[in-house]
Amino acid sequence: SSEVWSSDLDYQIAVLIDADLQPGTYSVSFNASDLAEGIYFYTIKMTGQRGNILEITKRMLLIK
Repeated sequence: SSEVWSSDLDYQIAVLIDADLQPGTYSVSFNASDLAEGIYFYTIKMTGQRGNILEITKRMLLIK
């Protein structure tokens, strides 16, 4: 799954992907026109072949 969160991680802004995907390369469009400039966070969650879960959170700077 892939999600976008507010800068204080207080609330979820969008769910970009909510599905189990096969290994590969994917792209997702995110319409941020309703959001103010600032810092947001996005999280990517993956499950490995052995069932282990990997969660990566990165910072995103939105400039208009």
